[in-house]
Amino acid sequence: MNRYKAGLTHLSLSAVVLTISLGFILSIWYPGFYVEVEGLVPILAILLAVDLILGPLITLIIYKKGKPRLKLDLCIIVSVQLAALFYGCFSMYEARPTYLVYTGKDFHVVRSVDVIQDQLEAISDESLLTSTFESPTWIYAIGESPAIAKFMAGKLLVLSPVYYNEFEEKFDFSQTQGVPVEELFLPGAGLAMLDEIYIKQKTTADDYFYIPVLGKTKKMLMLMHKSDKTHQVIDAFALAS
Repeated sequence: MNRYKAGLTHLSLSAVVLTISLGFILSIWYPGFYVEVEGLVPILAILLAVDLILGPLITLIIYKKGKPRLKLDLCIIVSVQLAALFYGCFSMYEARPTYLVYTGKDFHVVRSVDVIQDQLEAISDESLLTSTFESPTWIYAIGESPAIAKFMAGKLLVLSPVYYNEFEEKFDFSQTQGVPVEELFLPGAGLAMLDEIYIKQKTTADDYFYIPVLGKTKKMLMLMHKSDKTHQVIDAFALAS
């Protein structure tokens, strides 16, 4: 085997391992808009650079048939790759979003490490719990009274499982939800995105609820159709100051 074939073999095997790993991560832990709203793109870029480019490239450079300690060198390269992959996957697992919590006006992406754990352990309704092999659960967080709900409208409410309810049971499509589109103060590019959606789907502004989605690194906008109850998330605040 020459160095080019060795490098290509290494690249192929690395691609298979990465495809399986990222396939699970992007379909279960961070499906859809969670990649963007949680700022996962830089981490994925580093992971791809180390495991898909750097590893095979080093193999291409150092490989020489009959070279002393060649097997040891290749084992070290693979070990470093696997360590980087494990560290990256573990970091994404630790920071993975487990809940998408609605407060009446906006959604908050809540990570597993941020939830108040002693309250979580006291939950008896299994539908409100998530596991390693499940995507984020939609939750409606409601305070015990309007005054408490207003007081806790920040992080404390969305991180407290004692206020969690099943989203489908509490979200009322017949009532006003989210924020009026004119109060979102979207930049021109965001308004243009909305116009494109109206034209493409043959709808109007009045057909949707507009609900901000607040993530770790980004704020996005969910459009929830009032009639067919479908939703889509767009980067409408991208150019907002």
